[in-house]
Amino acid sequence: MRTSRKLLFSSCLFFISATLFISCHDSTTVHATRKNIIESVYASGKIIAENEHSIFSLTNGSVASKLVQEGDTLRKGQALFEINNITSTSGLKISKDKIDLLQQFTTPDDLPERSYIRSDCDGIVYQVMKEQGEAVRMNEPVAFVGDASKRIIRLGVDQQDIEKIKLGQQVLFKTDITGDSVYSAVVKKIYQMMNESNQSFRVDAIFSEPFPSSFIHCPVEANIVVNKKENVLVLPRTALEGKDSLLIEENGNRKKVHVSIGAANGDYVEILNGIDEKTNVIVTQQK
Repeated sequence: MRTSRKLLFSSCLFFISATLFISCHDSTTVHATRKNIIESVYASGKIIAENEHSIFSLTNGSVASKLVQEGDTLRKGQALFEINNITSTSGLKISKDKIDLLQQFTTPDDLPERSYIRSDCDGIVYQVMKEQGEAVRMNEPVAFVGDASKRIIRLGVDQQDIEKIKLGQQVLFKTDITGDSVYSAVVKKIYQMMNESNQSFRVDAIFSEPFPSSFIHCPVEANIVVNKKENVLVLPRTALEGKDSLLIEENGNRKKVHVSIGAANGDYVEILNGIDEKTNVIVTQQK
């Protein structure tokens, strides 16, 4: 998964007023300028509810009563559905084993004609998947629940950037549902296993300011701030020749010089040595 390194939000960009020195048909010449620079890593993902999960039917049967609606708040142990059970001998044994393990049903020693599917947590009902009279099968999801008071921003970070990510780093993000507004979050957890299908690592962030929407699973685009530097020497990235060289003009002649690179964002790069503010740096228009 390769992604753009550009900052998404205009509020995060730090523009350089590079001084135009010479202009010709194939190049311009600029001078480096001292500015503040932010280096960030692009990530995308979605907002999820903490502890969100599906609740499954542990027996075969049909819905006698649907006892909750989408948006209802839940208490642990609260009944979601009343189920008409199919009481076959084999189904009876499996259901009782799983009931003992997960405690989603309340039943006496002999499984009755009806039982209940109950919530295993406090939270909110985000989705109800069955209606009254519909058949249910063992291990079939019947509801999707989660903690409404705690939401997480689940992000995917490219494998080439994951070493830059640390706990506590600032995350600047926006969603389509809230338009162009930019919100702040903080990196809470970094997962160690790579998603092989898209070559990314999961990173969770938590809100560091109020977020106006209660919806979940809405897509997010974000920049994780990995480096901030003040009053450093910077040039447009387009001035680079390869990874670490510049084309400069000296005494009327052009020559290539090696430089050391520091922090960088989508548009600008910090120059640690090799030139100063007076150096005439040539930017070719072919870029």
